[in-house]
Amino acid sequence: MQIIEAEKKAFTEFSKEQLDTLEKAIQVVEPNAFVSKVDYAKGEIKVGIVHNKGTEHEFANDDLITVNVASDSVPAAFYDVFTRAYERFI
Repeated sequence: MQIIEAEKKAFTEFSKEQLDTLEKAIQVVEPNAFVSKVDYAKGEIKVGIVHNKGTEHEFANDDLITVNVASDSVPAAFYDVFTRAYERFI
């Protein structure tokens, strides 16, 4: 997971545990998905997916879902990202 810090953050900062929980919640819906980038400067959280997991052709798409969470609190950002992932993977 790539985290881009900013002096002035566009949304409330997640703790490591909160990011892990978000990723695990997304993985309930799609086990091969992951939180790929948290960009506090742009106000975005990106979700990626691993294709062909466990094979010699395994590769990751780090930019599958981009969610604008600028000005969100942690609960609101969590909801926004999880809901978009749920809608995409179900």
